[in-house]
Amino acid sequence: MKKSILFLVSASVTLGIIGTVTPGVPVQASARYYWVKSVNRDNLPYHATSHQSAYIYNPTHTRKLHNLKNYPNTTWYVSKSILMRSSYTRKKGVYYYVTNGAKTISGIVWRGYLTAGVNSKTPATTNPTGNGTSNTAILKQQFKEFLAMPQQTAENQVIQKVKQDLAGTYTFDDNLMNYASYTTHYAENNPTISDPDWTTINAKFGITSQNSKHTGADTEDFDSAWFGSVKYDPATTENSYINAFAKSLEKGISALSSEYSDYLKVGFGINLGQSHVYTRSAATYIIVEK
Repeated sequence: MKKSILFLVSASVTLGIIGTVTPGVPVQASARYYWVKSVNRDNLPYHATSHQSAYIYNPTHTRKLHNLKNYPNTTWYVSKSILMRSSYTRKKGVYYYVTNGAKTISGIVWRGYLTAGVNSKTPATTNPTGNGTSNTAILKQQFKEFLAMPQQTAENQVIQKVKQDLAGTYTFDDNLMNYASYTTHYAENNPTISDPDWTTINAKFGITSQNSKHTGADTEDFDSAWFGSVKYDPATTENSYINAFAKSLEKGISALSSEYSDYLKVGFGINLGQSHVYTRSAATYIIVEK
């Protein structure tokens, strides 16, 4: 197997119920949205997912305050995750309470408009807590949260990030995605089988050496030294562990697809093993098919 390279980077986590839960806080009876519950966050850095209109509201969601498209270089720091319910449709949604680094702008914004990580165009500075905490300290905290993230959650976030970044460039085949997932988790799910029958397994998925090519990475452990490398490559990794694994897979997909340009279907998988105290293991698998 070819060995794909995973970047040394820092950690950044999307909404995970980590922190102190605050009971539901209903706003005025005439308001369109109600707070169901909130979770305190540690001023984790996020940035806008696009340059399209996306509004920051006041905490009761009754007034537009700012438009994210007007702040393309801003890093937003999330201090709360808020579950809100519409008083009209009764549907629920998650919002982030955000503040810019200068602490001049704040409000709530739907989480779908933000992605984890420091904006690569934001100059390195202190976070908005006002206590002089450095970005390095924030990244250390992010590493701890990444270690605490459930395996399936972490893997799903990486997979969705790759699909989002490469949408329209490659065709991700459901069968190949399932095969790649099965492959990367085989040893974990079959601990008593030391010599798997890959001929039978491949036949189950319709995989043959004539119609497919693959590459993968052996399992490696990644530790807290990652956060120290974030400042050297923020434009690539977006200061995020999730994004770093995604970028590694994207490079692998691009390389394999370029080598076999007539293999148009793509599948990939990642196994982010349950973490130990200071490390987390990872393995990847990429496959292309005619």
